[in-house]
Amino acid sequence: MVKGEYLSLLEGPMAEAPAGYEARVVRDWHVPQGADTNCTFEYGEDDGGVTPFVGTEFISEGWTAQAQVRPGVGQPPWVVFLSTSGIGPRIDMDDDGRVAIVLPHAATESAEWNGRDVGFYDLEITSPDNERTRLAMGMVIISHDVTRDVI
Repeated sequence: MVKGEYLSLLEGPMAEAPAGYEARVVRDWHVPQGADTNCTFEYGEDDGGVTPFVGTEFISEGWTAQAQVRPGVGQPPWVVFLSTSGIGPRIDMDDDGRVAIVLPHAATESAEWNGRDVGFYDLEITSPDNERTRLAMGMVIISHDVTRDVI
């Protein structure tokens, strides 16, 4: 990262990782089962003002992102997110530096999600030069729902 760049959260508390970081941001993601949810970050250049730098070249055409939620390291993923997916669980990347991990309600409606309480995620982006950066990581806490779709 160049001096002045930052990764800020659009919601929730933020903890910056020290040098030799595991991720630039460590943040827990509370997932309401059966509801549409996302975990959104904003990346840009700190201009010293309130408004983040818009249109940063850091995340632009040619960049990709991936994320996974797992019960633990090395265990099968509960859900996989890709920036190349247009529907379902995906990662939306905007030219204004916003990166959103999107989890639609249908992805958490299955009965197997009833037994899932806590997992872990990380979010990685890859440059057009194939340089990978882990932007964020944290726990995923599932808040179970009662209401189900009526067939």
